[in-house]
This record gives sequence, structure tokens and C-alpha cells, in this order.
Amino acid sequence: MTHDTESLFVHCIIQSNIIFHYCYKGDTSFSTLVQQSHKSLMKYDSQGGRHLYNPDEMEKFCESAAPGLFDDIFTAIYNDDKQAPSNKRTKLQRARVVALLHNLSFFRNQVRQTKMAIKRKKKENHLNI
Repeated sequence: MTHDTESLFVHCIIQSNIIFHYCYKGDTSFSTLVQQSHKSLMKYDSQGGRHLYNPDEMEKFCESAAPGLFDDIFTAIYNDDKQAPSNKRTKLQRARVVALLHNLSFFRNQVRQTKMAIKRKKKENHLNI
């Protein structure tokens, strides 16, 4: 990370923590964690943050924005019951967690966009009456 990117990353983490403690007061339901993660990712992106594709960076980001979400998803998809998992398998599953987090954020954004489009349409219909 460059110094500017690192400063922005830390700034977003601090802001996310403040939002988390102020708004959610420890609610750790999956949907709340996804919402927190999505809002923090959108804010991070809008402030010029670089893409978070590195599992270590995403895990650090999630711990500040939505504590426990990264670990919950990783645990859910990681099957180590049969044998000791290889390092390669662990890395693959961590990369999949990053992909899932980005997909969840994308889906959440699509829901928001759809709701906004419906509101605009209703407003247009109301004005045309």
C-alpha cells in the first residue's frame, strides 16, 4: 500500500468503527454485518480507496467495518472435517471469502438501485396525474 492509500484505509476504518458503535451497538446478525460491510466498502471506494482483493487486507477491513463477518463466512465454507487442510486450500477459501463479500455488496447495491428506480417511477406517475 502507498502512504496515501494506507492513510485512506485507516481513515475509513476509524469512520466505520464510529458508525458501527453508534448505529448498531453490537448487532451481529448476518444481514446487519453485510449491511455494515457494504456501506464501508462503498464509502472506501468513493473516497478513492484501492480495490480490496487481498484476503489479508479484506479481513482487516472487515474486522473494523463488520467484526466477525469474514471469519463467519470462512468458517461456513471451510470444510476441514476429513483431513488437515493444505495451505493451498486455505488460501483458496480465503480468496473465495473475498469474492463472496464483493458479491454480497454488489447484490445489496442492486437492491438499493431497484428501490430507488421504483421510487422515481412512482414519483413520475404521481406528477403525471
